[in-house]
Amino acid sequence: REVYFDRYGLWASMVARCGGQEKFFGIADLIYKSQSEWTRAGEPAAIVDELRKIGRLAGLDNETLDECLKDGAKAEALVAWYT
Repeated sequence: REVYFDRYGLWASMVARCGGQEKFFGIADLIYKSQSEWTRAGEPAAIVDELRKIGRLAGLDNETLDECLKDGAKAEALVAWYT
C-alpha cells in the first residue's frame, strides 16, 4: 500500500505510475524490494537518481521519467487521494 510520509514516498509512487497500468505492479515491486537502498541514498537528488534507476530497469527512458516526476497535477492528486 502506498503511504506518503514524505516526498520520497510520493516520488516513488510517481515513478511506479510512470509505466502505466501494465507496469505499475512490477515497478512497485522493484521499489519495495530495494527500498532499504534507495531511501538511504543520501541527499534528495541521490534518492531521485536511485528511483530513476529502478524506472530504467523497468524499461522507462529518462525523458518519460522526467515528465512523470515533474507532473505537479499528478502529485497533488496522489496526495489528495492519500489524504
